Amino acid sequence: MAKRNSNNNRRATSAIGRSLRNADCLIAAAAGFFIIWMFARYSGIGISPDSIMYASTAQNLHDHFSIITFNGKPLTFFPVFYPFFLSIVIFISGGANPVSAGPVINGILFGAVIFLSGWITTRFKSPSLVYKWLILLAVLLSPAMLQIYMYLWSETLFIVEILIFVIVYRQYLQTHTFKALAVAAIVAAIGCSTRYAGVTLVGAGGLLFLIDRDLHGKKKLV
Repeated sequence: MAKRNSNNNRRATSAIGRSLRNADCLIAAAAGFFIIWMFARYSGIGISPDSIMYASTAQNLHDHFSIITFNGKPLTFFPVFYPFFLSIVIFISGGANPVSAGPVINGILFGAVIFLSGWITTRFKSPSLVYKWLILLAVLLSPAMLQIYMYLWSETLFIVEILIFVIVYRQYLQTHTFKALAVAAIVAAIGCSTRYAGVTLVGAGGLLFLIDRDLHGKKKLV
C-alpha cells in the first residue's frame, strides 16, 4: 500500500514538473493568440479568393453536407479537410460564420504552433531554457508567421499538423509499435487532405524508414 502511494506521489510530482516546464509555452501561446486577435479585432481576418472557397464550402458542409463552393460548383482545386475543419467550428460555435470567427480560429491555431514548438524543444537530448525562449520568441514575432495567421488560409492548420507529425513520428521511433505508426500515418493522411504539400509528410516518413538503424531491411520493406 505504501509502495503504491509512493508511486502515485511520484507520478503526481512528475506531472506537476512537466506542467511547470511548459508554463512558459502556455504564456507564449496566450500571447500569440492575443496578437492575432488584436490585429484582426477591427478589420477582421484577411480574405483572399482561396478563403472564399474555403468559407463557402465549410458553410455548405455544415448546412447541406456537400462540398459545394459559393458558385454552386464542387470544390476541386483544394483538398477538403480545411473546409471540413471550418464546418466543425461552425457546428461547435452554434453557426458562427468562419470569416467572423477567423480571429479566434487563427489565434488558437497560432497559439498551438507556439506551444508545440516549445514543447518539442523540451524533448531535445540537451534541452536549453534560453534556446527554448529564443524559439518561442522567433515564432511569436515572425513576420511570415503573423502574415499567414492573419488570413483564412489552410496553411494555418497545416503548420499545426506538421508539428503534430514530428511529435507522433518521434514516438514511433522510440517504440516501433504498429499503434504509433498508425497514428503517424493518420496524421500524414490528414496533412495530405489539408494541402497537397502534405505529400511531403509521406516522403519524409519514407526517408526516415530508410535511415532508421533499428529497423532491419525486411521490416522496412513490410
